[in-house]
Amino acid sequence: MHKTFDFKNYDSWIYIFKELFEESDYTNDQFKIELREFILKRYTHVVYYHASATDNLYTYLNNGILLSSVEKRIEYARKLLNKHEYSEITDEFFNNAKNKYLKDTSYIYLNEGKIYFAIDDDALKDRGSTHYACYGGEYLLSFVNILGNKYKYELKKKLIPIILKCKISIELLQEENTIDDIVADVINKYNEITLFPSSRLSIGSSTPVITSNIGPDCILGCEFPKYLKCE
Repeated sequence: MHKTFDFKNYDSWIYIFKELFEESDYTNDQFKIELREFILKRYTHVVYYHASATDNLYTYLNNGILLSSVEKRIEYARKLLNKHEYSEITDEFFNNAKNKYLKDTSYIYLNEGKIYFAIDDDALKDRGSTHYACYGGEYLLSFVNILGNKYKYELKKKLIPIILKCKISIELLQEENTIDDIVADVINKYNEITLFPSSRLSIGSSTPVITSNIGPDCILGCEFPKYLKCE
């Protein structure tokens, strides 16, 4: 049976880790190595969250989370901002915007073929990151802004914000050198819970970038956040 580490469900792991913390000096680097090995031996998956916005939830339930594709996001933009509803967005106007957008190859390289995650869903609700759930991600938002800044508000009308809870194979996380980030988050959260049990002072900072599709069987659930502060 797969063992999944759920960072946000603190009660599921705090007592499991307690003995290790009490037996070691967790202020030194050797402890970080021991904790890393403890996690790798005990768990096969880690819970992470992915934010987006959609007009069709079933695309995720049927296909999972697919790697980002600038061409597909542009096609999606045209579906949402179609000629029937937005006659001012002619084919010529749309294609000129597309050509302009595709010239920024450095920006496209940073995002193409990747999926961004966060170990703490609160990080995706923070004002600086809400564009994922408000507007369907950076590709969609940045392209629509070329059509005109007013159209991002049309995205908000047509799309439903969603945060997907997923389990990610720990093998993929090792490829991304993410385990050390998890170790740091565990130490910070353990200190917070044991020293300030009535407070929640921090959120997890691990944000891996995965370069493999995430199958629908890895989606554990979803939330439809409301009252997001969108820039």
